[in-house]
Amino acid sequence: MIETVDGLLPPFNNCGSFIKTNNLMCEIFAKQPQENYQFVTRSIRIDGHATSVKLESSFWLILEEIASAQDMTVPKFITTVYQEALEHNGEVNNFASLLRCACLTYARQPQATLDQALSEQN
Repeated sequence: MIETVDGLLPPFNNCGSFIKTNNLMCEIFAKQPQENYQFVTRSIRIDGHATSVKLESSFWLILEEIASAQDMTVPKFITTVYQEALEHNGEVNNFASLLRCACLTYARQPQATLDQALSEQN
């Protein structure tokens, strides 16, 4: 939990970590293998239309995990996300960003919360 003073966050350094941490977080993030953030482009079909999606390899790994947890292939999961976003928003402006945010939402949610949300939809 981040301690705040009058609702304000403590000062950050240029790397986004708290100044008092001596850049430890920067080192953790910066020293990860380059393969984690290299772009990977995959061709998929969404509603019968061939398209390509370009994401960092780490996001593809998370999408594989999400799809597997829902007994889907990655292309099927991506198609489902696209169709649901289209239904909800009327259009999908930046689909790659939507997928990245879906991965972040998945990574930030406790598993019990995700399970409950999925069971409520069924």
